[in-house]
Amino acid sequence: MPLPMVHFLVAVEMHKLDDRHPSSPFILGSIAPDAIHARPNTDRSDKNRTHLLTKPHSQTTDAEYWELVRAFLRRQWAKQQMTDFTEEVLPGFVEGYAAHVLADRLWLNLLFRPFRERVSQLAQEEVAQLYYREADQVDIFLYRRMAWRPQIWQRLAAATAVGAEDLLSAQEVEAWRQRTLHWYDDPQNDPHTEPAHITYEAVVDFAVQAAQTIHARLAAWQQAPR
Repeated sequence: MPLPMVHFLVAVEMHKLDDRHPSSPFILGSIAPDAIHARPNTDRSDKNRTHLLTKPHSQTTDAEYWELVRAFLRRQWAKQQMTDFTEEVLPGFVEGYAAHVLADRLWLNLLFRPFRERVSQLAQEEVAQLYYREADQVDIFLYRRMAWRPQIWQRLAAATAVGAEDLLSAQEVEAWRQRTLHWYDDPQNDPHTEPAHITYEAVVDFAVQAAQTIHARLAAWQQAPR
C-alpha cells in the first residue's frame, strides 16, 4: 500500500479543498495504521485489524469497507464527549486514521491491482520486490520535491502519539512517528531506480483524486446523524 509521503500528499490535497493546512494530529493519524510494523512478531492478520478489515480486502466489497470505516469514525466521535483531549487532538487523529485506510483502499483499486496485472508474468516474490523498490523511490522523490514537506515534518515532530481503540498503543504509534521522521535521511533506503510502473506522475494524480473522494466521504459522514 502507499508509503508515508503519499499519505501526507493526500492529507495536504484534502485540506487544500478547505483552504487549510493539515494539523499535527491529522498528519500523525494519516500514517498511524501502519504503526503495526512497530510491533514485534506481527503478521498480516494484525495489519488487517489496524486497517479495520474483518476479512481480507479481496473478500471485502468497497461498500462493506466504507461502512467499516464509517463505524470506526462513529465510535471515535462518540468518545470525544468523554475524553480529556482538547481542541482537535483526538478528532484530527482519528480522521487522519480514516483517511489513511480509505487511501489504501483506493490505491489498491487504482494503482496496485493494475500494477500487479502488468507484471503478472513475475513470481510473487519478484512482484513484491519490484513494487516496494518503485514505491520507495517515489516516496523519496516526493520527500525531496514537495515544497510543503518541511512544514509537514515540523507538524509530525510536534504531534502527540495516542492509541487507536484496541488496535494500536500510543507507544507503537510513537515508534512509527519516530521511524517516519528519520527514514528518509538514510541513504541506504534510496533504491536509485527509475520507476516504470508506480511513477511519480501517476502517484501525484492518484493523490489528487483520492483526496477529493475521501474529503467528500468524510464530510458526508460528519454531517449525517450520529
